[in-house]
Amino acid sequence: MIPLMLVTIGLALLCYSLFPASKICQIANVNLNAWKGLLVLIIFFVFGYLLFIGHLLSSSPLSMIELVGSIIFVAGAVFVVLVIKLSLNSITHLNDSAVKYLYHSNHDSLTGLTNRHYFTRRINAIDPDAARQNYSVLLMDLDKFKLVNDLLGHQVGDLLLIETANRLSLLNNQNSVLCRIGGDEFAIIFAGNSIAQLSELAESIVDDVSQSFEIEGRNINVSISIGIARYPQDGTDGDQLLKHANISMYHAKNSEAGYAFYNAGFERELEQVSGRVKALQEAILQRKLFLCYQPIIDSKTGEVCAVEALSRWTLEDGTQISPGEFIAMAQANNLMHEITAIVLERSLQQLHDWHKKQLFIHLHVNLSATDFQDSNLVEKLTRLTDKYQIDPSYLTLEITESTLLDDFSITNQNIKLLRQQGISIAIDDFGMAFASLNYLRLLDINHLKLDYDFINKILTQEKDLAIIKFSIALAQALDCQVTAEGVESKELRDRLVSLGCDQLQGHWLCEPLPATEMTDWLLGKIQRAKTLE
Repeated sequence: MIPLMLVTIGLALLCYSLFPASKICQIANVNLNAWKGLLVLIIFFVFGYLLFIGHLLSSSPLSMIELVGSIIFVAGAVFVVLVIKLSLNSITHLNDSAVKYLYHSNHDSLTGLTNRHYFTRRINAIDPDAARQNYSVLLMDLDKFKLVNDLLGHQVGDLLLIETANRLSLLNNQNSVLCRIGGDEFAIIFAGNSIAQLSELAESIVDDVSQSFEIEGRNINVSISIGIARYPQDGTDGDQLLKHANISMYHAKNSEAGYAFYNAGFERELEQVSGRVKALQEAILQRKLFLCYQPIIDSKTGEVCAVEALSRWTLEDGTQISPGEFIAMAQANNLMHEITAIVLERSLQQLHDWHKKQLFIHLHVNLSATDFQDSNLVEKLTRLTDKYQIDPSYLTLEITESTLLDDFSITNQNIKLLRQQGISIAIDDFGMAFASLNYLRLLDINHLKLDYDFINKILTQEKDLAIIKFSIALAQALDCQVTAEGVESKELRDRLVSLGCDQLQGHWLCEPLPATEMTDWLLGKIQRAKTLE
């Protein structure tokens, strides 16, 4: 009786093992032939067990060999079940892990969108020659996203990216692929190349992203720039389309629409810019940049209280490159440290020469974002002031509000150290960024320079006049000096003087001059003052 019961249990176990074995055979990434062979073998064993049960039923009495055999049969069945069950668990776990790995390798962990790896594979796998396979690439970049990160923190920046991804997902259709390809850049592989459809989509994205984001109780406003490249007009493969979309995206940053379709002219412009950057690098290396100086006048006495050092660049053919153009170029190509080194060295040397001539004026120098984030800035300035025997109190460093936004904590630390050295700090273009008042509260600032865009309109625009009045009153309350930039007429000068502005600067008073001409101008002004006495 016992042998029969044991073999019956073994038969039941074998029959049970057929289910997990068949599941294994249904998993696509296993050695299918081997597992099918094992499944057939189990079925063969089932028939063997049935035959042995028939033998036991026909034998009486049962011998010791049949008892031992029944024990082996049930043990073999247990072994088969354990192997099959454990194998199924292992294969399922490995299969799930592979699926998760494949998902994570193709998706962005922050936004859940497909990533650059998937984007590259997908765009390279498209066969444009197949039926109705025309497509386009839209490359998108959030404008000034770094400011949000630095001012409000990376957590807020991450939440902004997630919300942006959600908005883009709602606008994207099922036939297109939306990806986050890194940082604040997103891309869409669009099924089609219709200008009308692409324009409609791009306009929807620009409008939707421009709507305020509410994140952790803050309203955050950003914009987006979109570059569009179409197959086959703008490229015959994925790499070429992505390159042209990237070129178009940077052109879109200067476009009111916020998006731009690729144009061959964009590439020529880029080549011209690249050539100009190379020329700037050579000009820096060969010290071909030169300085002009513009006086800053005391509004009460009419005396020169300071000069501002302004960098200039003239090409070999005599073409003058505007400071706004080559400074922006230098900032984009990490050349500002080199330009600042030239400006500080030459301007402090010139200040030393003026002081030797008994022209005890102050010097204003503009510093960039990268300069104020340089941990060696104070050491460099100390070395130069010692070298040229300049009292640091004669030096004022100007910093724009946009510079302050780039990395507030590092900038604030450097400002504290500079003020301890006796160096003055002026906020240039005051009023043009959105956190002006907050900076006056947090930073050790002792000088404000009012932006030209406000100054030149105070004679005709009441709102601009009100802003200037408020800024002057605020500066006086905080014991800060105020300089008005862009004084271009006698009427403007008189109005600013009546408002209580401390210092004036502009072309009407004196245009920027090279060092030798500025020296003559300063000496001439002193001589004229003596003559009047």
